[in-house]
Amino acid sequence: MATGNADMPPPSSKVYFEEDELHGADGLDKEQRLIEWIVETLSENLRQIVAARVTSRPASVTREEQVIGKGDGIVLEETKDVIELPKLSVDDLAKRTDPDTIRLSPEVVDQLRHFITVIACMYPKNAFHNFEHASHVTASVHKLLARIVKVDTTRQTESFSYDGVDLAGHSYGITSDPLTQFAVIFSAIIHDVDHPGVGNAVLIKEKLPLAAQYKN
Repeated sequence: MATGNADMPPPSSKVYFEEDELHGADGLDKEQRLIEWIVETLSENLRQIVAARVTSRPASVTREEQVIGKGDGIVLEETKDVIELPKLSVDDLAKRTDPDTIRLSPEVVDQLRHFITVIACMYPKNAFHNFEHASHVTASVHKLLARIVKVDTTRQTESFSYDGVDLAGHSYGITSDPLTQFAVIFSAIIHDVDHPGVGNAVLIKEKLPLAAQYKN
């Protein structure tokens, strides 16, 4: 992820948006305003990821480890009941770089905006399962994450290792791992991409290939 000393202030992402905020005097239509809000939200997450990596300097992964999917199955077969989160100490969290000091380069923000625009175009103009619906789900997820109790690093004076559950309490380690937060929010953005506009019961009744693929 490219970062730099560009004179771009860190975006101030709103926790939630109201309907009247989607129609402003800036000339942007509803979809464009939703795209800009999501770009601001993900930019905030990216700055947190960069800040964490600057401090922890994680080991690089191999090309093989970066491959997503098996290529011959469906995503449903790749689900896991438990995902192990990184182990951190209280000192690790206390020493993290302040995300507000991170500046994303204009190139990164432009790439992110282009990517979200492509995702928006992949949503059919359904009555409900559309990009606006995905944006509202994203706003709800973002608000939920913001309300999770975060770790109070001032309450511990000794440095000793915890697993994700002990360290982050009710958040099960989510608040300690900005990459997980990014993944959760991104999942909300794409959760209805290319949705046919009808429920599973209709797809099953019409015996469409999509229903058969997911064993329905």
